[in-house]
Amino acid sequence: MVLNCVEELAAALDTQNQATREAQIQLETKIALLKRVMSGLPKEGEVATKVKVPEPNPFNGARNAKDLENFLWDMEQYFKATKVPNQEMVTITSMYLSGDAKL
Repeated sequence: MVLNCVEELAAALDTQNQATREAQIQLETKIALLKRVMSGLPKEGEVATKVKVPEPNPFNGARNAKDLENFLWDMEQYFKATKVPNQEMVTITSMYLSGDAKL
Protein backbone atom coordinates (compact mmCIF):
# COMPACT_ATOMS: atom_id res chain seq x y z
CA MET A 1 0.00 0.00 0.00
CA VAL A 2 2.77 2.49 0.92
CA LEU A 3 4.76 1.38 -2.10
CA ASN A 4 1.73 1.96 -4.31
CA CYS A 5 1.31 5.53 -2.95
CA VAL A 6 4.99 6.26 -3.53
CA GLU A 7 4.73 5.02 -7.12
CA GLU A 8 1.63 7.17 -7.70
CA LEU A 9 3.41 10.23 -6.28
CA ALA A 10 6.47 9.55 -8.45
CA ALA A 11 4.26 9.27 -11.55
CA ALA A 12 2.44 12.49 -10.65
CA LEU A 13 5.77 14.27 -10.12
CA ASP A 14 7.05 13.03 -13.48
CA THR A 15 3.91 14.31 -15.19
CA GLN A 16 4.20 17.68 -13.44
CA ASN A 17 7.91 17.84 -14.27
CA GLN A 18 7.22 17.21 -17.96
CA ALA A 19 4.51 19.89 -18.02
CA THR A 20 6.91 22.35 -16.37
CA ARG A 21 9.62 21.59 -18.96
CA GLU A 22 7.16 22.15 -21.81
CA ALA A 23 6.02 25.45 -20.31
CA GLN A 24 9.66 26.52 -19.90
CA ILE A 25 10.39 25.73 -23.56
CA GLN A 26 7.36 27.77 -24.65
CA LEU A 27 8.42 30.71 -22.49
CA GLU A 28 12.00 30.58 -23.80
CA THR A 29 10.66 30.61 -27.36
CA LYS A 30 8.49 33.64 -26.60
CA ILE A 31 11.41 35.43 -24.94
CA ALA A 32 13.63 34.80 -27.96
CA LEU A 33 10.92 36.18 -30.26
CA LEU A 34 10.44 39.25 -28.09
CA LYS A 35 14.20 39.89 -28.06
CA ARG A 36 14.27 39.80 -31.86
CA VAL A 37 11.32 42.18 -32.08
CA MET A 38 12.71 44.55 -29.45
CA SER A 39 16.16 44.71 -31.05
CA GLY A 40 14.63 46.57 -33.98
CA LEU A 41 12.89 49.16 -31.81
CA PRO A 42 14.46 52.48 -30.87
CA LYS A 43 15.98 52.83 -27.41
CA GLU A 44 14.29 54.84 -24.68
CA GLY A 45 14.32 58.52 -25.54
CA GLU A 46 14.83 57.88 -29.26
CA VAL A 47 12.17 58.42 -31.85
CA ALA A 48 11.59 55.84 -34.56
CA THR A 49 11.79 57.45 -37.97
CA LYS A 50 11.74 56.08 -41.46
CA VAL A 51 13.16 58.90 -43.50
CA LYS A 52 14.41 58.42 -47.01
CA VAL A 53 17.91 59.90 -46.87
CA PRO A 54 19.08 61.41 -50.15
CA GLU A 55 22.55 60.39 -51.26
CA PRO A 56 25.13 63.18 -51.41
CA ASN A 57 26.22 64.59 -54.76
CA PRO A 58 29.61 63.31 -55.95
CA PHE A 59 32.67 65.54 -55.73
CA ASN A 60 34.64 65.81 -58.98
CA GLY A 61 37.77 67.47 -57.61
CA ALA A 62 36.87 71.02 -58.62
CA ARG A 63 39.29 73.56 -57.15
CA ASN A 64 36.51 75.49 -55.52
CA ALA A 65 36.50 75.78 -51.72
CA LYS A 66 32.73 76.15 -51.57
CA ASP A 67 32.14 72.95 -53.58
CA LEU A 68 34.51 71.05 -51.30
CA GLU A 69 32.91 72.43 -48.13
CA ASN A 70 29.44 71.58 -49.43
CA PHE A 71 30.55 68.05 -50.29
CA LEU A 72 32.07 67.49 -46.84
CA TRP A 73 29.00 68.91 -45.11
CA ASP A 74 26.71 66.71 -47.23
CA MET A 75 28.78 63.65 -46.33
CA GLU A 76 28.65 64.47 -42.60
CA GLN A 77 24.88 64.88 -42.73
CA TYR A 78 24.54 61.65 -44.71
CA PHE A 79 26.63 59.74 -42.14
CA LYS A 80 24.59 61.13 -39.24
CA ALA A 81 21.28 60.26 -40.89
CA THR A 82 22.34 56.75 -41.89
CA LYS A 83 24.36 56.08 -38.70
CA VAL A 84 27.47 54.93 -40.56
CA PRO A 85 30.21 53.60 -38.22
CA ASN A 86 33.38 55.74 -38.07
CA GLN A 87 35.60 53.02 -39.54
CA GLU A 88 33.51 52.91 -42.74
CA MET A 89 33.29 56.66 -43.42
CA VAL A 90 36.43 56.97 -45.56
CA THR A 91 35.52 53.96 -47.68
CA ILE A 92 32.01 55.25 -48.30
CA THR A 93 33.22 58.80 -48.99
CA SER A 94 35.62 57.51 -51.66
CA MET A 95 32.62 56.05 -53.48
CA TYR A 96 31.29 59.58 -53.97
CA LEU A 97 34.45 60.91 -55.58
CA SER A 98 34.52 61.25 -59.35
CA GLY A 99 36.82 62.58 -62.06
CA ASP A 100 40.12 64.06 -60.83
CA ALA A 101 39.10 63.58 -57.19
CA LYS A 102 39.49 59.79 -57.56
CA LEU A 103 43.12 60.10 -58.54
